[in-house]
Amino acid sequence: MELLYLWIENFRNIKKQGFDFSAEFKFKMEELDKANSNYTLSYKLTISKNESFVNLFDGNVLNVTGIIGKNGSGKSTLLHCLKMMTGKLSILVCPLIFCLRDNESGTIKTYYYNGGGDKDMIPLNLVVEADSDFKRQYKVVPSKAYTIDRFGIEGSKVKGLDFDFNSIASCYFSNTFDSHRENIFEGIHNISTDYKIENFLKDSID
Repeated sequence: MELLYLWIENFRNIKKQGFDFSAEFKFKMEELDKANSNYTLSYKLTISKNESFVNLFDGNVLNVTGIIGKNGSGKSTLLHCLKMMTGKLSILVCPLIFCLRDNESGTIKTYYYNGGGDKDMIPLNLVVEADSDFKRQYKVVPSKAYTIDRFGIEGSKVKGLDFDFNSIASCYFSNTFDSHRENIFEGIHNISTDYKIENFLKDSID
């Protein structure tokens, strides 16, 4: 599975912003209407091929994405959101929309938050569209909703996903030493300084 696109509704200083992780495709997100009486936001995501795309990689490298910006623009925030999405989506207090490609079957799958979790999280609805040329090359399945059942950090779980994030190889590295708690994330090969120190302190205390 390859992450193609991520929409962040409201996470720290990132609000209503989409991020492309594949130069092969173009993504356009439109808000269809404001929150209705049920406090639900509706969106339409349109996917198309990038006709200017040139594959620069060979072998096992599918894609490389660079995140560039000024200090305070949200680079680290985006990485923390990605880390929480892949490692502990059930405690992420932010509505997300994310689009994945199953490279074995050529299937494009999109998931959106639709309830549960924190009381202030606004449920979303999503329609995914693609043109006929795109559909001739890729199978685009209807978007699927996920919900969150939360009973504390250890008892929280996500419903509605037809795959397991643990099946996606994820590695996180940061040499920053700060107050971020790193020992709650699952399925991530965490080699950050914070995680190593947390493990060292835990072993020393035990």
